[in-house]
Amino acid sequence: MSGLDIPMFPQWNIGDTRQLGDRDLDQLIESDAYDSYDQAYVVDRARWKIIEEIHRANGDSEYTLECIAVDE
Repeated sequence: MSGLDIPMFPQWNIGDTRQLGDRDLDQLIESDAYDSYDQAYVVDRARWKIIEEIHRANGDSEYTLECIAVDE
């Protein structure tokens, strides 16, 4: 063992961001991770909102999500 303390699940804080592709977002919707009332995604014990969309020439899209709440 190297002695590194690596958590199995990432620890997110309010204001953190992450990028997801359109296929990843579709999978979240299909797995009921999307809360349509709050228009937020619940992933890794945190709530995320889309703050930016980038549409590529090849038809793919990339989304930036921001953490708006963390479940303790």
